[in-house]
Amino acid sequence: MIYTITLNPALDYYMNFSNKEIKKWAKTKEKLLIPGGKGINASYLLSGLSRKNIAIILSGGDTGQILCNKLKKDKINFINFDTKNEIRINVKAKFKDTYELLTSSKNLNNKIEQELLNYLKQNLVKDDLIMIMGSKMENLSEKVFEKISKIAKEKKANIAYDIGNKKILNLLKYKPFVIKPNVKELSKWFDVKINSYNDIKKYSLKLIKMGAQNVIVSNSSKGAYFFNKNLTIFTHPLKIKLINSSGAGDSMIAGFIHQYLKTNSYEEAINFANASGSGTASVIKIAKANKINVLFKKTKHENL
Repeated sequence: MIYTITLNPALDYYMNFSNKEIKKWAKTKEKLLIPGGKGINASYLLSGLSRKNIAIILSGGDTGQILCNKLKKDKINFINFDTKNEIRINVKAKFKDTYELLTSSKNLNNKIEQELLNYLKQNLVKDDLIMIMGSKMENLSEKVFEKISKIAKEKKANIAYDIGNKKILNLLKYKPFVIKPNVKELSKWFDVKINSYNDIKKYSLKLIKMGAQNVIVSNSSKGAYFFNKNLTIFTHPLKIKLINSSGAGDSMIAGFIHQYLKTNSYEEAINFANASGSGTASVIKIAKANKINVLFKKTKHENL
């Protein structure tokens, strides 16, 4: 079983103002309120590919109920732990550029962390895969990601990380199956400027030395790289019309995992990751299987 974990879910209020210039006042008829959070996005993509998974989320209040209702409506298999407080609402407004107004949320249930950990202890089994993604709510302990990782290790489950925070470096000792920084995150983690492929390779290989088994580095519209001890692969960028880049990285790592489990091929997996991320970037929500498969046929890669 694949489990995705979202410790800071949201409702994303998306508004499209087409290519208008941003002004003090603007009105649009194109608006959507959609579930948000990196693990939730991964679960949407996996579910659309008919890959069984369970989304583990923390939410509460009226906004949390709206989130859960939307997940039920979209037939996403999930388990919710009640925070006894509202979740965040993020505003994403597309003018000529896209502007994201992000908020924070706070957990008020002092038992929730232990409830989550107990659930994992009782349900994780050998060869499961747990995707630990995104940020955490305020009031959750700084060690929560490490506690989850430790349980996964004890249960001999596999781990995937998509965490932007530099503290991910302290988690690589748990030998995750795959991690997915973008170039900006890679630069931030090592406090360096990354200007070339050689820079990307140098610091990706450092991540492997620190414990990561496989590393995907996305480079926006310039394609993506895959590294492990034996392979370096570049997947060429796909030509798409950018609609909404939110969730593209989450789709990449989910698409990679899905295709690797299906084919046991890193080349196939990184190309499918490329198609998944590009597919999501070309729609408002998360890309569906038909969109991804069309793009997948157009992918090209080279072994470096």
